[in-house]
Amino acid sequence: MMFDSSIIRAINVTKELKINRDKMKKNLLISADKIISEPLQILLSQCGFSEAHQKIRQLYLLSLQNEVPLAEIVFKDKELKPYLQKLDKHQLNYIFHPENYIGRTLKKTDIICDFWENKINKII
Repeated sequence: MMFDSSIIRAINVTKELKINRDKMKKNLLISADKIISEPLQILLSQCGFSEAHQKIRQLYLLSLQNEVPLAEIVFKDKELKPYLQKLDKHQLNYIFHPENYIGRTLKKTDIICDFWENKINKII
């Protein structure tokens, strides 16, 4: 009974939702530096830069302090230049178009769906 009421409540909440693409884009742009920091760390590590996590964290804080986009600071950094030159067009796409970066979202979604599918199957 409680499960049914949770589903009904979720349906009632979601059926009134409206997609506002402009606000979504604005929110994405506000968060772009946070989004690109993850692929930057991963890609730089893959290119052989062992201190990628710490360096991107440092540059991210610098970007906040100076109100300059992280990508701009990263691509001006002389220490990172040889590693950034190793990135291909596809990899650079994640940095210049953070809306295309999904990280581990697909894997996490599969795990969550499997978890709840198992729970539901035990109930039924």
